[in-house]
Amino acid sequence: MPEKDFLSSAIVTYSWVLFISIWGGVASYVGKMRQGLIKRFSFGEIIGDIAISGFVGFITYSICEYGNIPMSIRPALVGICAHMGSKAIFMFEGGIDNLFKRWLTKRAQ
Repeated sequence: MPEKDFLSSAIVTYSWVLFISIWGGVASYVGKMRQGLIKRFSFGEIIGDIAISGFVGFITYSICEYGNIPMSIRPALVGICAHMGSKAIFMFEGGIDNLFKRWLTKRAQ
């Protein structure tokens, strides 16, 4: 059954994306603690970092999928972007903004 193969494949794929994204969020939080940006452990703050990292990880994976990025590099890109957290979101936002401006310029010509 193709549906079952697709579903099991999707579950495995999104599981590793989620795992690496969470790992990136935890690593980011630990890095902030080591830099002295966070004075003491905050459960709410680490959950926030994990949520942002999970979101960024899935966005990054989707971009990799769309761009046909080789599977061998996708986990690294997901992990790096998840660790970057909101900085990665701002980078994606800037890229999308530039694409949209170029599209509008071409349409106006």
